[in-house]
Amino acid sequence: MLCKRENRGGAMIYYTSDLHLGHANIIRLCNRPFSDVDEMNAELIANWNAKVTNGDTVYICGDLMFRSATDPELFLTQLKGKKHLIVGNHDGAWMKKVELPKYFKSVEKLKDFSNGKCKITLCHYPMMSFEGKYLIHGHIHNNKNDTYWKLLREMENALNASVEINGYAPASFDELIANNQAVKDEDKALEKAVNAFAPVIGHLKSMARSTLIQYRPIADDIIAGRIVGENSIGWQLDHLLDYCSDDEVHALYEEILQGIEPSYQQLVKDYREIYENVWGEGDIDDAGLWGGEN
Repeated sequence: MLCKRENRGGAMIYYTSDLHLGHANIIRLCNRPFSDVDEMNAELIANWNAKVTNGDTVYICGDLMFRSATDPELFLTQLKGKKHLIVGNHDGAWMKKVELPKYFKSVEKLKDFSNGKCKITLCHYPMMSFEGKYLIHGHIHNNKNDTYWKLLREMENALNASVEINGYAPASFDELIANNQAVKDEDKALEKAVNAFAPVIGHLKSMARSTLIQYRPIADDIIAGRIVGENSIGWQLDHLLDYCSDDEVHALYEEILQGIEPSYQQLVKDYREIYENVWGEGDIDDAGLWGGEN
């Protein structure tokens, strides 16, 4: 580790970002483990104060509050420590309502400083190029879906301070490194596992496409009454059912059931139950192994 744990005369340095105090929708958007905004606010403040003393320094990499109905000073007066704000894209509105020097040692859009061991760049946004040996940023929360993630994932010196990555509490430099590495390693392992299944998934999808081509005319014959009898129809449905985790195959299966329902009500009922038993909620399709989007 190039940059050891920071402390100044016994006082600690912590980093955090994207608390979004007062922002109810962030619970849903980032899948936060809180029942409502009041619980979230209380938990974030409690976690902060359980770790930070008034002698410690906290660098906030943006988006401290957003769309909050609460007076921002009610939040700020509760948060311990010597606070430095790196302005995020959601900080503008609440900043206009408070006397910033009363609560922050500094307010900047970008900050470079040395902790005595190495130079660090602080910015709300992740950057590909920066002056310090390490970049500490926020903004992306726990999002791994955008195109920039794979590049960031390979940057060991880019550390995400968002609360979702750091146990919903300020983190020391050592904790930032450990938490970010854990997230990056977990994502790499998941990608490796998915890639290992890729040939199997591709083969299953190819078989599903072949099944659609084969059974489209058979479905037309069943619906038109050219194939009749419960045994004959059931035999075709049994074969089609094997590939019903594919949405298009399932749609063809359901089309047949709807087409024959007036004449074969019990058969249709039985095969809908069979479908639920094989492909119902909690089975392979919900796990997304090869159903869903194509």
